[in-house]
Amino acid sequence: MRILIFNWKDIKHGQAGGAEYATHKLAQELVKLKHQVTVFSSQPKQLSAFESIYGVSVYRGGNALTVYWQAYKYYKNNYKKFDIVIDQIHGMPFFTPLYVKIPILVYIHEIAGPIWFKEFNWFLGLIGYFFEKIYFLIYRQNYFLTDTKHTDGELEKHGISHNRIFILPLTIDAKPLIKTAKTINPSIIYFGRITPMKQLELLINATKILIKKIPDLKVIIAGKAKEEYLNKLKKLITNSDLNQQILLENNVSEKKKLNLLRQSWIQVHPSIKEGFGITVLEAATQATPTIAFDVPGLNLIIKNGVNGYIVKSDSVADLASYVLSLIKDKSKLTQLQQSSYRWSKTFPIYKTVAKKLVLILERVAKKR
Repeated sequence: MRILIFNWKDIKHGQAGGAEYATHKLAQELVKLKHQVTVFSSQPKQLSAFESIYGVSVYRGGNALTVYWQAYKYYKNNYKKFDIVIDQIHGMPFFTPLYVKIPILVYIHEIAGPIWFKEFNWFLGLIGYFFEKIYFLIYRQNYFLTDTKHTDGELEKHGISHNRIFILPLTIDAKPLIKTAKTINPSIIYFGRITPMKQLELLINATKILIKKIPDLKVIIAGKAKEEYLNKLKKLITNSDLNQQILLENNVSEKKKLNLLRQSWIQVHPSIKEGFGITVLEAATQATPTIAFDVPGLNLIIKNGVNGYIVKSDSVADLASYVLSLIKDKSKLTQLQQSSYRWSKTFPIYKTVAKKLVLILERVAKKR
């Protein structure tokens, strides 16, 4: 099968996160299964217009706004080369039903909803929020792929028939756990994209509470950052007199990411919403449980007492209380770290997930 994926960020984009990682891993496995996979994405200045990444052909053009027009032009010039299009939605869709004549599978991790107001100012957030409620109208006759039952339910509320939605949970390459001791002193990590929707100021404010009880606590916030938000966090850390307790790490390598996760006692994930919460899985592969708020995407993947805990309220004080009680109970923490690792090993390899994706693509192609 010849597959064309539209996604405004590819794996090498400066703001790529778990969604892009998962998409590229699936694309790699599809190539190994003898399928042809092409990705069309935006082109940041430091990236070339074309490159092959582990057998996946990546074409780039336009910026975060103009990539949609460039994708349309690319399709019009090359449509005979493909059998199916995957339209990956991150806030803004590619509007493929308006011009694509071959089968379409719409891939969506989450419906943004309140994320619009976290990532943009009130005016743009309002436009995005209401625009999202409208654009699904043109996709009602298409098939959707998502990661969780929660997004399935949200899609139905937006008018997409349940019969047109496939659920394919994400997975991860579970790297072998290297026997490295956790840090001697208590340590917390957040790993993921450093953007406003992750609400990392709440982790910083929780740290202010925690150091009164745990003065030797260290916190690491690591991942790919939006510069403006990163500067905001730096200012908050300085104003809170936490420069000795909190370290910000931008653009962390895969190897360093695993080392940081492996050494940390707990991951705290204060996001307002997630599509799947793949960093929970990544942390668990390194025996690091996650504490998060009761929000979509995280409340489905985190199992209380198995791989972490869900804080039912969105209170900073309650978040700090959960972390404190776990750090103070070494036996409970050790047990949770071990069960997190065991849980992570229950997930299938990417090749298995990719084979299921092929079956979905074939069904969509036949139902066209």
